[in-house]
Amino acid sequence: MSKVRQVEELMVGNAVASEATVEAFVSDATAKELGVFNVDGTAVAANEPFKILQKTDDGLNPVGYEFSEKIYPEKVERVTVVEYAPETQREEKVTGFADAVEENCTYVVEIRFYNPMGAHSPENFEIISGYYVTGSRVTNVTPEDIVDGLVESLNLTLKHRGGKEFIVESTADSITIKGYPQYAVPGKDEGRMVQFEVAARVFDNLSPVSEDLELLEVEVVNPGNPGRGTGKFAVNLEWFTKGFKYDVYRETAYPANFATPFYTDQGQTYNVIHIHHYDDRISPDVERQYKTVTILIEDADTDATNDVLGKLRTAITSGKVPADIS
Repeated sequence: MSKVRQVEELMVGNAVASEATVEAFVSDATAKELGVFNVDGTAVAANEPFKILQKTDDGLNPVGYEFSEKIYPEKVERVTVVEYAPETQREEKVTGFADAVEENCTYVVEIRFYNPMGAHSPENFEIISGYYVTGSRVTNVTPEDIVDGLVESLNLTLKHRGGKEFIVESTADSITIKGYPQYAVPGKDEGRMVQFEVAARVFDNLSPVSEDLELLEVEVVNPGNPGRGTGKFAVNLEWFTKGFKYDVYRETAYPANFATPFYTDQGQTYNVIHIHHYDDRISPDVERQYKTVTILIEDADTDATNDVLGKLRTAITSGKVPADIS
């Protein structure tokens, strides 16, 4: 009988092993090599149930290899491949300072920082502000003076907050604000990208009405992208998938809990292959239990990725495996 819970399994490799049987793979393959074999241990064949193996001769797993559940080719719904793309941070730029030198004015640059404590709600934000004030004489005040003052004010506030949220840079007449790359702590902090918007205003200190003079402009230079197959994605995914496989109670039995082997690296890059398949449950009713086997290819290696896809095409002849990547 199939398992009740839907699961995802993770394999991490850097090449496809040359060995044609499981016995040879276990004895001769090197760490991080991958293999696709029939469930009886023979070479992969068309339309036969198969498993994915990952060699682990590195002390992390005493057995020496990881293996997936049985995959039935006729129960594979689709195979997808995703090529690595880097994470890019959101970046916004404040301009207009060259024509914004006014006396008795307060210049404000605000960062509306969304979800600063991880509570993902549109109402959860903080305002981080930088200020610069001009007096009644601006003969010697330059756009660069205003820019430098605003940057100094912003950076002082950010320093008091830890200095790991935003990067503030400037030219003589512009300010650029971009997100600081976040580090993931699997199971505690997924390292989600910094989410923010920037506003820039100028107010007349002598006016009875606090109205923006609309002298400054803000443009989005880069909207930001979480990327694909990043090391951050890999370590987070592995933490979740290995919990089901090795330690479902997440160290609550410490120090008698099981040691979980991890193979991903936050500094690595990966191509990603997903095998989406299912099993039929017998109880309580006939229904499909969907599962996924995810394969991460280190260094986003094109040849290794295509080799894995080739093995899958041998097993799954229904055209559900995508073409090689270039």
